[in-house]
Amino acid sequence: MSHVSDGDHGDSGHHHHHLPVPGGAGGGGGGGGGRGRASTATSSSETRTRRGETHHYLHHYEEFTNNDIVDQAFEECDLDHDGKLSFSEFRLWMERNPVVARFLQSVFPYDEYRDWCGDAKHLPFIHNRDMTAPSPASHSPPGTPTRSSSGGGGDGDDAVRLLLRAKALTANVDVQEAIDRLVATLRAEAGVDDGVGGDVGRLEPPLPSASPPLPPMSPRSSRAMHHQTIAKKGFLAKRGHRLKSWMQRWYVLVGNCIYYYQHERDKAPRGVIFLAGSFVEPLHDDENERRGHWGLEITRSQEHGLRRCLYTNSKVERDKWVHELRRASEVVPVEEDFEIGEELGKGQFSRVCQCVNKHTLERKAVKIIEKETMDAEEKELLRAEIAIMKLVNHPNIIRMEAVYESRRHIFIVMELHSGGELFDRVNGRPRLTEDEAFCVIYPLIESVAYLHEMGIVHRDLKPENILCGQKVGDIKIADFGLSKLVLPDEIMKMPCGTLSYVAPEVLTLNGYGREADMWSVGTIMYLLLRGRLPFDIDGESREKIIERTINGTIDTDDAVWKALSQDARDLMLGLLNKDIKRRMSAKEALLHPWILSRVDRMDTEPETFDF
Repeated sequence: MSHVSDGDHGDSGHHHHHLPVPGGAGGGGGGGGGRGRASTATSSSETRTRRGETHHYLHHYEEFTNNDIVDQAFEECDLDHDGKLSFSEFRLWMERNPVVARFLQSVFPYDEYRDWCGDAKHLPFIHNRDMTAPSPASHSPPGTPTRSSSGGGGDGDDAVRLLLRAKALTANVDVQEAIDRLVATLRAEAGVDDGVGGDVGRLEPPLPSASPPLPPMSPRSSRAMHHQTIAKKGFLAKRGHRLKSWMQRWYVLVGNCIYYYQHERDKAPRGVIFLAGSFVEPLHDDENERRGHWGLEITRSQEHGLRRCLYTNSKVERDKWVHELRRASEVVPVEEDFEIGEELGKGQFSRVCQCVNKHTLERKAVKIIEKETMDAEEKELLRAEIAIMKLVNHPNIIRMEAVYESRRHIFIVMELHSGGELFDRVNGRPRLTEDEAFCVIYPLIESVAYLHEMGIVHRDLKPENILCGQKVGDIKIADFGLSKLVLPDEIMKMPCGTLSYVAPEVLTLNGYGREADMWSVGTIMYLLLRGRLPFDIDGESREKIIERTINGTIDTDDAVWKALSQDARDLMLGLLNKDIKRRMSAKEALLHPWILSRVDRMDTEPETFDF
């Protein structure tokens, strides 16, 4: 069993007992390799996650719904108006809407190692010689050998097709060139033009039979077709799987797909790598770099996904490919926007560093989580943490700025609250006065009431997870690594949190709800006003603390307790009530006389609450 971390800003050297959490705690993974799929298709290929939400950079397109897509498909491509799309009509629609085609490819990806050279199995949507997407009027995928319309036919054409299939099944360059020469001879005898640049075997499609005239393309489709351009092309090398020999291929990057060809002059690609959601990183390999091989790595965001290493002959060219491939994958590395600086704190599963926004020069904090150290439950907790931080918007809750993901890490960029933890601000100083404690407890209860209204239970409220500004009262709740979205009457079972602040119902393993957060608030209030914890005496064992929390009573006989106001004692006893049905809720606490009397004085005595 591992233990709950102390949160975003590390252990800080505080000796608290932590509850064991099945599989660990405190952090989890962002959205399926960093990305979930929405129910609305977006016609922009450039999407970035920023400030907890998704912004679409619509250079060329607009956002449209699934209903719009279906209406457009039938309006443009239901040629016989029977309310159905035949396969050829559906393929026509795909060719006219490459953005939608790429979306479908990302949902139902091709197998890169499949043999694409069989009949009607060539990769669609891109032609090695074209600078834009294929013509929408074409009903055959680019690169598919078909019968010539300009001559020949019969046995000659059959022989050419068989030779081309044989060529596709061999990797021997000499055999391929011999087949090319033989095909060229057969084509010459048949009086067929071989085309440009030695593209042997490129046979033109037959003339289409009479069919209804094609309707005009919608403006949206026209724009998508017009901007489906090649972003980068060139030779890249890779190492063979078995013999580790170097092999060079011609690569063409279009949209978020990179197609590869055995030769630059080939029409039909040998395969495709789908980049959407993939991680692209430069490789650092001194031995290969000394030999003139500068590598990059493409890794699928899904677990156990494909890993592809490709090499260029210079660092400059490698960096250009990395830049373009990252744009195509729509996974923006954190280093592109932030410069990561000194470490602020370190927990069991993550570390927190200061960072600077390269565009605005604003200082932020970034929580860096190592994915390889996380099990399935920890990743689920991190997914919940990110979802909750995207959801909340409250002045006393730390704000998430952005989420980034690399192959090995999750980066959560947050606002930087420069005053440190509440624990450090009050540790070693005299007990707070009731007015000083109010400056912390009032915004704390307000923010907990907000969370509970949103259906969120924090489950790890403690001074280390409350950050201060320049003033102690300028607080913000942090570290949602154990938080959970719950239904109104949902009962949680997983014991978690920091032992000194955990409610007794969590320890008895009988199930608990949002009332557990209010026990933690009562414990923090008790600590601020009395200078110690209610059931945790220094040096006691975990077992003793658990027994006292479940069965013990609060000491109300000492002089410090008796010196507190009746309202303060009543509020603490209401928050630390072991009967969850009688324990105060956040809304009830905000209406308590100890709170209301000071809220009324805040306007008339502002200096009293300037803490």
